[in-house]
Amino acid sequence: MSRAICEYRGDFGRIALLDVDRPLVLHAHPQCHLLLKAFGMDAHFSVRGAAQPLRDDTAVLVNTWEPHAYVQVGEQAPDTVFLALYLDPAWLREVDPRLKGAAGRRFFEHPVTRVGHGLRRRIDDLVAEMSCAQGVGRDWLEGAIESIVMDVVGAGRGPGIGSPDGLRCVPDRRIRRALELLQTCSGDDRDIDDLACAVGLSRAHFFKLFRDATGLTPHLYVNTLRMESALRTLACSDVTLSRLSTDLGFSAQGHFTRFFEQRIGTVPSQYRRVVSVLVPEPGRPGPSAGSLSSGQGAPSLT
Repeated sequence: MSRAICEYRGDFGRIALLDVDRPLVLHAHPQCHLLLKAFGMDAHFSVRGAAQPLRDDTAVLVNTWEPHAYVQVGEQAPDTVFLALYLDPAWLREVDPRLKGAAGRRFFEHPVTRVGHGLRRRIDDLVAEMSCAQGVGRDWLEGAIESIVMDVVGAGRGPGIGSPDGLRCVPDRRIRRALELLQTCSGDDRDIDDLACAVGLSRAHFFKLFRDATGLTPHLYVNTLRMESALRTLACSDVTLSRLSTDLGFSAQGHFTRFFEQRIGTVPSQYRRVVSVLVPEPGRPGPSAGSLSSGQGAPSLT
């Protein structure tokens, strides 16, 4: 059975250790997404229309809002523990100004990069610490994340396409308006015809413009907002699952549970038990500047 082993949330975004034994449906995240194999079988994620390999020596890179899925290749279902980093683009910009394009749709030029021996050791150390029942210290965890990020992101990044603010600055004003409307009613099952009408477009034209501008369908965008709200609420409040389900627009709690499990790999109640929030200390300085040196230790793209 799939389960979340642990997850930590902080200024960097969130980092999770996930034991997944079944495919996950197509979904997206507003963060940069790094997928690293912890142990178990080799696996594949569908990114940009192809199955990208997740092995000991590879990392899968997913841009902000980029659709992807955990997929089964061959007859045997995947049974893999993987380390998933969901990195806040604003945090990445603070780590190093050269990462200012982190919210861009092509920040990661390629969906796969190589993992060298040094990086593999750091990944294994992080997985071992996160697997311990005692938990992980804040300073150590953030330092480990930054080290891995600068190795992987420094090698895999591209010029980025779009503004540093991501979807908030799409060029078409009608699609910007649609995004605003969807953000204010993400718990509603808003009819696409009504939404298209509200911004002065036919359904077919609206669907095409929305996908061209964002890389997503309107439904996938709404589902991403729902998941982000669910994850944040489960981590930061004690609201009941029944109330959360209703607030997100589901007609029954069971529908919300299935929706959540299909995208995360575990049910909401199990996720809530293992997530931890790292609260910043008052007056604590921000992240130190990283280095994007392409010298020894930086993995190359394939």
